[in-house]
Amino acid sequence: MKRISVAGQDGSGKSTLCASLNAAIPNSSIQYAGKNRSHLFELSPYALQLLDKSKEVSSLLGLIVKHTIFYPIEYIENRMRFSLGKSITDHVKIYDRHPIDRSVGRHSLQLKRAQRQIPWLHFVLRFPAAYFWDFLYRFTFPRIDCVYILLPEPEIAFTRSKGQYKTVLEAEIRRIAYERAAKSWAKRQKIVILEVFSQTTVEELSQSILHNLLSKN
Repeated sequence: MKRISVAGQDGSGKSTLCASLNAAIPNSSIQYAGKNRSHLFELSPYALQLLDKSKEVSSLLGLIVKHTIFYPIEYIENRMRFSLGKSITDHVKIYDRHPIDRSVGRHSLQLKRAQRQIPWLHFVLRFPAAYFWDFLYRFTFPRIDCVYILLPEPEIAFTRSKGQYKTVLEAEIRRIAYERAAKSWAKRQKIVILEVFSQTTVEELSQSILHNLLSKN
């Protein structure tokens, strides 16, 4: 079985590209690997609801719940999701999203602090835990055949992200964070970066991935 993943910041077109690949690759299937849908033991959605409720009480409580309840459950489910079905032959599993996002969080914090976008105390409270999850995923997470990371221009991500970014600068910081995370993961995991410009089509991205897959056979 071949296992590939499409990752990237909000507004990059991950799900659309996964659907295009699924239609183009015979005997393939898509598995959503994000946090907003039920999967496996269906614990992550409940933990996410708990996280949202705790944030309403206080940001500190939300931080505690995130790193002691939600992230541990998410890690276990992610490991199972990316490990199951490896013995199936003649099949291509397409993962919509990848846990490299947990490494992106660490780099985003560093970049935002460097830009003075977050207070020093905010950074001190969050960075140790962010570093821990980055380290854990990079060195213990199951490797797959390839992770394709979509990197749109900041203006594109800002426009398509439906309010995820307040400014173009935030979208640019997220893009740089993905670049840094990709570099750190590339030592243990096959990574391919796909630039997304205003004129880039889904078909072009799909063909690029198909060509990469065929060249590996």
